[in-house]
Amino acid sequence: PPQVAVALQRALAKEPSDRFATPMQFEEALVGERMSMAGWPGPAKPTIRRRVLTGVAGLAVVAIAGLAARQYLIGPPDPGPPPADRPYTVLAAVEGSADPVIREDVEFLLRTALDVAHVVQTVPSTEVQRVLGLMERPEGTPLDPATARELAQRLGVSTIVYARLAALGNSFTLTVRVEEMESGHLVAEATRQAANADLLVETVDAVATELRRDLGETRAVLANIEPLPQVLTPSLGALQKYREGAALHRTFQPAQAVPRFREALVLDPEFSAAHVHLSASLHNAGNADSVVLHLSLALQTPERLTDAQRKDTEAYLAYASDFALWDESMFRSEDRNTDALRLTDFQYSDSAFAIMMSEVEEAVLVSRFFDPEARLSTEDNNRWRNAIRLAIVTGRVEELEAFVDSLGVETSRAIPN
Repeated sequence: PPQVAVALQRALAKEPSDRFATPMQFEEALVGERMSMAGWPGPAKPTIRRRVLTGVAGLAVVAIAGLAARQYLIGPPDPGPPPADRPYTVLAAVEGSADPVIREDVEFLLRTALDVAHVVQTVPSTEVQRVLGLMERPEGTPLDPATARELAQRLGVSTIVYARLAALGNSFTLTVRVEEMESGHLVAEATRQAANADLLVETVDAVATELRRDLGETRAVLANIEPLPQVLTPSLGALQKYREGAALHRTFQPAQAVPRFREALVLDPEFSAAHVHLSASLHNAGNADSVVLHLSLALQTPERLTDAQRKDTEAYLAYASDFALWDESMFRSEDRNTDALRLTDFQYSDSAFAIMMSEVEEAVLVSRFFDPEARLSTEDNNRWRNAIRLAIVTGRVEELEAFVDSLGVETSRAIPN
């Protein structure tokens, strides 16, 4: 009946002030005593049977409304990690009048925010460099609009993200557009202003959230977004030092990376991601005694890590604290270099195992044999070692063994128990 539909809509209203004040009002609205329409004399006096049915219906609706209200108050459930098969987009270099270094920082922040989305992910930098090589472009070529478009065409990626950061005095205006690769039609756009450089991290976070909403991100995912100023740092200066350190660490210069991470921590002492990366650089630089300290400091502010990063850090801390978790006999002395025992091979624990298994499978299909005498490249041997380490610290040794068995290849080293 119409009066029931109206009553339900009011009972489930988003704003509390729009709902019924008391259960009695709700019941009366359902019965219709206060909702008689013009020209309708209202319901006849209900019989005992009708009273019973009305009471049962009222209880059911109250229960439904209560569940809906509870869900509204506690929010949507945790949606879990981003799906691996979400579509790719090409992120073009940030253009505009702002300082080039700041533009690079904004590009890093945008990539970070989009890569944790459930509706999109950026083409990995390794794949970008591979295709640039096919295009006969030098490594590190910036993705200007024309290059980004050609890259998207070659990869079959349907969208491109263009960003512009304009500077006017101390303030900035950030505009980000998502366009279809083929037609150039606008898919989504967001613009925000930052009064100064210290607010840029927060500004990028707001722009990325708006883009994700426009691209179809669900309410549950948006409600569980971990803000960039929280999981990275609100300080642009600290972020710049962190990125410098990470670049040195990736190019196997841990001794040079250490002071950069320390400078980042001076600017933001609770920058947990910097503590994690510093621990890795210290380890690779031969200062293993400090690894546990900085991993522990990172976990003192767990809210500064994503849930996945926190799990990773806990696993690395367990590994660094108890070498019984790792069979040292797997490593010949000449293998113990800056590449062999990295603590930062995985960025997201929920997907790290699948990524590592994919890399191991690729290495296996090329060589058909796991060889301790380095018939595989050093990189492939390290993939195998790191896969075993990850399986041990996450309790997935049996899963790794089953995976290797499913490949139908010979292995010459046993996975330790």
